[in-house]
Amino acid sequence: MGDSFAGGDNLVRGRRRQDESFRAPAALVFLGTTVLVWRFFGQDPEAAVRQTLDALHPTLEAFFTSHLLHTTGFHLTASVFVVLVAGGILETRWGTPRFLVFYGTVVILSTGVSLVAGRIAVACGFFVPGASDAAGAFAGPVSYGSSALALACLVAVAGVTRDRVWLGFFPVRRLLWALIVLGAAGLALLDSLRASGEMPQSLFLLPQISGVMLALLWLRLDSAFDRKMAAWLAARDIRERERVREIRHRVDELLDKISSFGYDSLTADERSFLRHSSKHFKSE
Repeated sequence: MGDSFAGGDNLVRGRRRQDESFRAPAALVFLGTTVLVWRFFGQDPEAAVRQTLDALHPTLEAFFTSHLLHTTGFHLTASVFVVLVAGGILETRWGTPRFLVFYGTVVILSTGVSLVAGRIAVACGFFVPGASDAAGAFAGPVSYGSSALALACLVAVAGVTRDRVWLGFFPVRRLLWALIVLGAAGLALLDSLRASGEMPQSLFLLPQISGVMLALLWLRLDSAFDRKMAAWLAARDIRERERVREIRHRVDELLDKISSFGYDSLTADERSFLRHSSKHFKSE
């Protein structure tokens, strides 16, 4: 049974790595969409308000689109670059459907975390309802979820990457985790600047660190999924071999019957079985 599970696991790994060339259409679509949103909405204050996640007055539109907005051009460049590279590696390894599930899961759950965290922050006095931000108006703690996706992609890549050495001396995983810590610290710094009044008072980016935890949870569930898939593939392979063995045994019995009593001795069902069996073995 251990060999069967190993065989199923090898099938899963083989399917994942059948083509190691960079293939990431979804990551490229993310790049194009983000740039367009930033160009046509991010620079327009009125349009940006509709796409920005307001914890006190959320809209369905902002729930699904806020992760495409960014605070600054640097934020845009950093997030898009990370998702394009790290997300592209994940998509190449997992395939586009699996990456899209990861993408959607992180976006939806991290946005939910931002909503809950924003309301808790208001309840704890971190944000003061009625206060004004740099633009002169305050509707509530607002957030852009792009950093959560970028951090999640980095964590996932760190989890699936072997501990290779980069540039001859620097372990790849340590480099990735350094980037993750740097990104999380950057979000904390932005919120500290907000608290000091150097940035819009309503900006609340700290909840996006949830992308780290969501990716770790995904990796744990992903490993369990791999084991289940390997077990299913192994069991399916065993069932298929057993079915072929039974077909061959039945064919041998019918051929012996033909040899002893002639073809006319076969029933209609037996003749039909032989015809279908012949087609099955020819297709192999």
